[in-house]
Amino acid sequence: EGLLCAVASSSPPSMIEYLLERKGIASFFDVVQSGEEVPHGKPDPDIFLIACEKLGVLPETALVMEDSENGILAAYRAGIPSIWIPDMVEIDKEVQAMAWHICQSLAEVPDLLEKNTARD
Repeated sequence: EGLLCAVASSSPPSMIEYLLERKGIASFFDVVQSGEEVPHGKPDPDIFLIACEKLGVLPETALVMEDSENGILAAYRAGIPSIWIPDMVEIDKEVQAMAWHICQSLAEVPDLLEKNTARD
């Protein structure tokens, strides 16, 4: 689709790279940003802002897909719309409300984006 993609994870760089390679998806990402490489981790926005800078995109034109409360808070604080994809831990309702949308799985995201792009 020609979209620029980044992973912005609190995990160590070696773990991120290992998991992306193991799943065979490393080539889909233009930037891999670890929380260990930024001044402040999530819920501070640094990790997302640096990933946007490396991609050369404005935060308001980016989209974050997150499963954690700290990730949704960090995206909100960075001014980046986010999609919360619930995992094993339920997040606070006030934080849920900070997400642009909630999807039950990543599989729902393409249809959501297609519907919203069609409206523009």
